[in-house]
Amino acid sequence: AAGGGAETGGGCASIGPACTASLVPMTDAQVVGADCEQGDEETAPPRTDTSLRMEDAGKGALQKAMIVWCSSACCGWWIILIFFFVAANVLDSCEERLGAFLQIYSLVCVALTPLMQTLLFCSGLAEVKILFKLAERIHTVTILLELALVVAGWVVWSKTTDDACYDPNADHANADINPRTLLYVWLIIATVLISLGSCCLCGLYCSAGVLSET
Repeated sequence: AAGGGAETGGGCASIGPACTASLVPMTDAQVVGADCEQGDEETAPPRTDTSLRMEDAGKGALQKAMIVWCSSACCGWWIILIFFFVAANVLDSCEERLGAFLQIYSLVCVALTPLMQTLLFCSGLAEVKILFKLAERIHTVTILLELALVVAGWVVWSKTTDDACYDPNADHANADINPRTLLYVWLIIATVLISLGSCCLCGLYCSAGVLSET
């Protein structure tokens, strides 16, 4: 037995510290820690770098852009139609260019998101990393652009009056709708939606920060 132990010891001495460490029994805490580390490595979500995201965005970029634009057109064509019809009711005596603002407002509301998506797809297809990163950041601040548009709408609405901008007794070819009333209702809806969206984004960022700390 002594000879066997000497042989074993000599083998470990010749191999090095790894063999010696393997002969030392692990405690329960060490076993649990090793299992947790192995589980974390298996369950950790894979990280995608800019090149992978850019490659994924560039795949079928033309088809994706067409789908986004067609979806936006199908869902928002009526918004543009109503706003353009109502913009025709604005009188020349209006204090601000309310008609032009209604037309621009409707176009931007419908086209802003697909435009940002198209920029993202095209930059991924062109494999221009700087432009792709810029497109990602611009896309995340879309809600800020919409907020700026809503603020501008409130400013235009506050500087106009019904008497100077709309004649209820006139013959309106398309729709008998007061332009200021339409803008007022739409601004209220947009303000509520943007507020809810901002709260959701803040909640997501806060939860992501808490999870990263834990």
